[in-house]
Amino acid sequence: MFKFSPSCFALCCLTVCLTFNSHAQWSAVGTTPNTGCTGGQIYALTAFDSVLYAGGSITHCNNALTACRNVAQYSSITSTWTTLSVNPNDGVNGTVYAMVIFNGKLVVGGSFTQCGTGTTCNNVAEWNGTTWSALGTGVNVGVKGGKVYALAVYNGNLIAAGQFTSCNGAATACNNIAQYNSGTNTWSVCGAAHPNDGTESGFAIVALAVYNGNLVAAGGMNDCNGSTTPCNNVCKWNGTNLASSWSVCGAANPNDGINSAGNTITCMEVAGGLLYCGGTYTTCNGNLNTPCNHIATWNGTNANNSWASVGVSPNDGVKGGGGAVYALLASASTGLMVGGNFTSTGSGVACNNIAYWNGTTWSNTFGTAPNEGTSSKIYGMAIYNGLLYAGGTITTCNGATATAVHEIAVYSGLPLPITLNYFNATWSAEDNDVYLDWATASEINNKEFIVEKSPDGIDWQPVVNVPGAGNSTTTLYYNAPDKAPYSGTSYYELKQTDFDGHSSICGTAAVNVPQTLLATVYPNPCPGIAVVQYKAGSSGPVNISLFDLAGRQLSTYSFQPGATGGLNNFNLDLTGLAAGIYLIKVETANASTILKVAKVNW
Repeated sequence: MFKFSPSCFALCCLTVCLTFNSHAQWSAVGTTPNTGCTGGQIYALTAFDSVLYAGGSITHCNNALTACRNVAQYSSITSTWTTLSVNPNDGVNGTVYAMVIFNGKLVVGGSFTQCGTGTTCNNVAEWNGTTWSALGTGVNVGVKGGKVYALAVYNGNLIAAGQFTSCNGAATACNNIAQYNSGTNTWSVCGAAHPNDGTESGFAIVALAVYNGNLVAAGGMNDCNGSTTPCNNVCKWNGTNLASSWSVCGAANPNDGINSAGNTITCMEVAGGLLYCGGTYTTCNGNLNTPCNHIATWNGTNANNSWASVGVSPNDGVKGGGGAVYALLASASTGLMVGGNFTSTGSGVACNNIAYWNGTTWSNTFGTAPNEGTSSKIYGMAIYNGLLYAGGTITTCNGATATAVHEIAVYSGLPLPITLNYFNATWSAEDNDVYLDWATASEINNKEFIVEKSPDGIDWQPVVNVPGAGNSTTTLYYNAPDKAPYSGTSYYELKQTDFDGHSSICGTAAVNVPQTLLATVYPNPCPGIAVVQYKAGSSGPVNISLFDLAGRQLSTYSFQPGATGGLNNFNLDLTGLAAGIYLIKVETANASTILKVAKVNW
């Protein structure tokens, strides 16, 4: 059986030794037969807030069970797909080509005019977890005159790129790229005043990346700064609005970028201090025509031959099939994964549309040949809960084994950035808190842990952030309390975040918190004003009633608690009552308790 031997991959100045699981397999996403998405293809995947989002030209999720409009979400906790809002008011009315997280919200770009309940949005829309909305003011929203193929966040602004002619709706002319400022709720050009902004009109920007402090745009263009500066399919913007703020990537034109004749850069990823660019081309360094097989790197300089093949030519890159790279994904814990339409690595190792580069060698690590990879093109990849998800035009996975899927498949053999020994959630009857504890056997590039909770496994709220150890090979122990747990059965998940920004969920736990109400009364005995102290578990009203031992109600009060999940005090006046024992009933919508208080006349 093929086994990928441990190798080292340098990312973010960190050398990581990786071992992939040779027994791992690809599988469908969801619960059979309600898996994946149908009606079209998936172009974009992104994981955020404990959910995997998929965008494309899809009409249904859960196979053909649930109607959706071009975007859907998947939860690994419930193993189900759901729409974003209620169909037919979910998603957008056209194809989604790109997704990004901006200011804690999901932004999608593509070829559509409306989102949600019919809101005009012009090729860019935002989902805040409950509602779809446009970006901009009034009719001056989004971009017009074409499509959005790529999204990124740069200098605090949202960048949309593709092939379009205006932003702020039709109000502001631009060349294929524009930036959105959430503070002013407006769009503007990227670069000098139009027409010397962006890239050559009529040629699309397909990919964006932030590299060495610049915004890099790539696609099929021949010029930047409008049509004034020649470039070969890729250029960079320094973030200013000065003249010539766009420039070539590499040596002076025509020896920059790739060989542009009929070719396109379709995707980019930064890893190990290099910019990786995948696409349909076979040479780089412009007219120098350095051979490369559909993927090349740029070292960030303007020197001659600053572009290079990935591997030693002719055994570099990927070959066969349609001969194209459409998706790149890298993290410090997994290395560089390459997806597209190809049948082998440059060195001749058979693979089905996905391969792995460890910094020195190409290989197929995604299954055991010939039962590896996917049946057709991979357009998007994402790591979600420590697993690799690939979307595209996929009908089967596991190569010759041909496991049926619907446009998306998941691979379970990635090396995890942490080795988790356990993750527990335990309810304490003493204080009604839930105590969380976990331990790791090893950590790689681990910035922090985030614990979140949910009453249903779908809607999640943060509980606590705990710093990680960075890199460790010894057992480490962590703990944190949840002072305001949900009543009944609830779920907790442990999320790990790398220093390079990638996150994965590495542990889940469920706990049952009984419907109890913690309360006390003091002073007891009491001569006058008794303080009823209680912990409210919900935001609903609290009722406090006073009874004598014969069961007669003497007084009652109803009010909203001041500190949901925390301690609240209520002053109950016992003045004027005869000495003796009284009962105090504290009641919420979910729980109640009875307290005894002794009234004394001192």
